[in-house]
Amino acid sequence: MKFNCMEEPISIAFRLDGPPILITGGLQGSITLWDLETQELVCHIEKVHLGPVSGLQCFPQEPIFVSSSPDNSIKVWIFDMPDGSFRLLNSRDGHGKPSNRVRFFGKESEAKYLLSSSSDGSFRMFHIYNETYNRCISRNKVSTQEMKMKRSFENLDSLSSRMPPITHFTTQTVAAPSHHDDIAACHIGQVGVSTWSFSNTKRGDKTLVLPKYEKLPSVNVTATCITMTACCQFVIVGYDDGTLERFNIQSGRHRKTYNTKDGRSAHFGSTGTIVSVRGVAVDQLNIAILSGASYDNLKFWDFKSGNLIGELLIPTGVDFIFHRTTDYFAGVVLDDFSIHVINLTSRNCFRRITDISSPLTDASFSPDNMWLTAATSDCLIRTWDLATTDLIDAVRLDSIVTSLDYSPTGEHLAGSFCDKTGIFVWCNKTLYDHVSLMPLPSDYEPPLFPMVSTSLLTEECEEQEIPLEYESPAQIEQDLITLSLLPESRWKNLLNLDTIKMRNRPKQPPKTYVAPFFLPSLITLDGNRGETNTKQSLALETAINNISDTEKVHESKLLNSSSGIPLTTFGKTLLHLNFDETSDANELCDKLGEMGPSQIDLEIRGLGSEADSTLLLQQFIKFAICICKSKKNFENSQAYLALFLKIHGDTLYQDERFLEDMQLLEEVLPVDVLQNKINRVLSYVSFLKSKLH
Repeated sequence: MKFNCMEEPISIAFRLDGPPILITGGLQGSITLWDLETQELVCHIEKVHLGPVSGLQCFPQEPIFVSSSPDNSIKVWIFDMPDGSFRLLNSRDGHGKPSNRVRFFGKESEAKYLLSSSSDGSFRMFHIYNETYNRCISRNKVSTQEMKMKRSFENLDSLSSRMPPITHFTTQTVAAPSHHDDIAACHIGQVGVSTWSFSNTKRGDKTLVLPKYEKLPSVNVTATCITMTACCQFVIVGYDDGTLERFNIQSGRHRKTYNTKDGRSAHFGSTGTIVSVRGVAVDQLNIAILSGASYDNLKFWDFKSGNLIGELLIPTGVDFIFHRTTDYFAGVVLDDFSIHVINLTSRNCFRRITDISSPLTDASFSPDNMWLTAATSDCLIRTWDLATTDLIDAVRLDSIVTSLDYSPTGEHLAGSFCDKTGIFVWCNKTLYDHVSLMPLPSDYEPPLFPMVSTSLLTEECEEQEIPLEYESPAQIEQDLITLSLLPESRWKNLLNLDTIKMRNRPKQPPKTYVAPFFLPSLITLDGNRGETNTKQSLALETAINNISDTEKVHESKLLNSSSGIPLTTFGKTLLHLNFDETSDANELCDKLGEMGPSQIDLEIRGLGSEADSTLLLQQFIKFAICICKSKKNFENSQAYLALFLKIHGDTLYQDERFLEDMQLLEEVLPVDVLQNKINRVLSYVSFLKSKLH
């Protein structure tokens, strides 16, 4: 049997649910179905994956199969189409290439999403807690039917609807996200700026481009940097020809050009040459704009009029500018690897960090503006105290961090790497542990921070022998309270057993049957009706009288007996048990656990009706002391003790012989200690909620 494939197959699979179908995966990302009986082509779908289909696996007795690809995706398909083909059932995918920019989206109460762009042209959002909310914003969904109708498309690559890779993007939270887009992005080699909608998870219908470039077939100008105002109404774009423009993101129209008084572009070289704008920032009140270029000073512009209102001399060119739109200052990274913190209101530099010896890849301010964290090309992440510019933390990684960003709450720090397709999220230890923020010495060598990877996890799983069955110990530690495995019905309702019995008793008395007025005559052995056998009736009356006399004698013996009710098995065990060892008390507690609630109630009530009830009550108190010391069977032992005190509390209170044992029992009871710890934890939780929210 031989099939002629349209492209080189690299993976195959057979359906395991009945139909004789062969599935092949192609080198160009296509999947083909073949009928083994008729030896004919059933279906051929292209561009199922953006890379080769490296793996195929069918489910036994299910019309489902899974495909995987080096494009960092795995997809589940189901055979339920009328023509015998398949459709996409579920998928999990990520960036096919390493991410180049990562930013958190949302306010403090909604800071659960990450926006990430990659050099493969994808633009994705990730949920840091639940991956089912992950979405690819840059790719429009195309049905399987449209994929099969490939002849109706001039260019098959248009199915993915991917634009050139994003180099820089900015975002702000919109009060009414349905009114306009809230994300703007620059692309490689593109003069236009694309807009995106986070709530609709798709690209917007606006492209921010100057009117003079709209009708030109090709433009040799590229948008290099971008920022969005705090009101999410305007976008400031810098270009590689030195110009600086402002657009309205809601209408997509051009609003202002920022030029010098002589009409030249915003930035130009000392000899009048064109320089590229590398960074731009705007204050939170839309008053001043800060811009920096590769060979020029920092310039401040009036937001409304577009006039130049100030300049700040810097020793070298600007590498990039980072800031938060809710702050009044911005960070400027220069080509000499130094960081300058610029006040946008007073237009001066108030902090300078120069102890960096390698190029910076990205930097970010903490939400409370206490720290400045930067990543460098020597695989280090450094954190400085912004008030004193002291280095307080340094971490060495096994790869270069290309982008990093703080969450709006300050709980997490997200970062991407130059050789990893995943995005790493670190937790802020100062939120739950004491961390020393003292300045690090100048000769401090940061240790290598271990990273999580699938290869390391695979090696550890191969080295460790995982036992097939794990038996949990009876008690993890002696200082910890251990609960029993009994169901709640065995101990929870012991104190309310009387109420339950009262509630469950019959509401109406049993029915009584009245004898009829005319009694039928008895039939004798001789067959004579109407005659009674006097001898049999006399014998029956004599037997009834004998039985009643015997019961009366037995009742009098019980009432007059001084020996009391005979001890039960539990009472005998309790009476002769030595509680020096905790194992004996736990065995007795296990025997009580095997009984039902009514039987437990009967056993504990019977302790006070015995002839030697004082000794039995003392033994039960010692039994409770021993159980509390062992800290095992906590919940059911506390229920037994509560029932014991409810029934025999008056007796224990009136008799002084139980005073010493009751004092020992009060000392070992863990209820007060446990309640105090629970109250303390609840107070901490309520305090943190009030501060964080």
